[in-house]
Amino acid sequence: MAAIAMVVVAAVALSSATYAWFVSNNKVTAQTTNIKAQSNAAFMSIEYGATAVGSTTVAETDWTGEIALYPAEVQKGDADAPKFVTAYGTAVNDGTKKGDYIEVGDAAKAVTDSYAVGAANNFNISSAGIDLSNLVIDKVEVTTGSDKALASAVRVLVVGSNSWQVWGADGKKLEKTTDAPLVTTITKDADTPISVYVYYDGNNSEIYTTNLNALANPVGVTISFSATQPDTIS
Repeated sequence: MAAIAMVVVAAVALSSATYAWFVSNNKVTAQTTNIKAQSNAAFMSIEYGATAVGSTTVAETDWTGEIALYPAEVQKGDADAPKFVTAYGTAVNDGTKKGDYIEVGDAAKAVTDSYAVGAANNFNISSAGIDLSNLVIDKVEVTTGSDKALASAVRVLVVGSNSWQVWGADGKKLEKTTDAPLVTTITKDADTPISVYVYYDGNNSEIYTTNLNALANPVGVTISFSATQPDTIS
């Protein structure tokens, strides 16, 4: 069995079948603080907003400070690229989706229009001295303060050169997104960019207009990545 190299990204980001969408133009305000990264392997490193080649494998930065987001959902768009959509709720105290989805656009448009936080190629992953293959997400962990409801609405979109995935607050990948590796090859001594976005899923029973004040606690998101290293290292 080939050995596994693992990188953990800790992003303190955003403070059932029921569909829940805001019925007004109010936004949920959530505190954001730091993004941290560390590697548990000798070969793989990660940095936020900087080269990971030769890095110490630990990065920390203020991502957004504080941001207010509208609820959204990610679906497959043109050429199977991730597309953000939103919708209206039934009443201020009833988030049941009413009417059709409204298209927001790609991830960049979602960030511009306050449906998500993140940026294209905001993380770099690098390998020291050897090529690695098949970058995957092992798990996603969401932690929160006293408001557990907010955590259940957090979603993480990760986009690589080969595929993209959406993960939920329960630490599981959403069924409709691919099992394919995010990146097939991490070239040695070079940066491999990935894009990470965080948003609130409108398909959550807690996300409705009159519940906005309850959804203000910070939430921590930890993404664990791994890649396969070769059987032999020259």
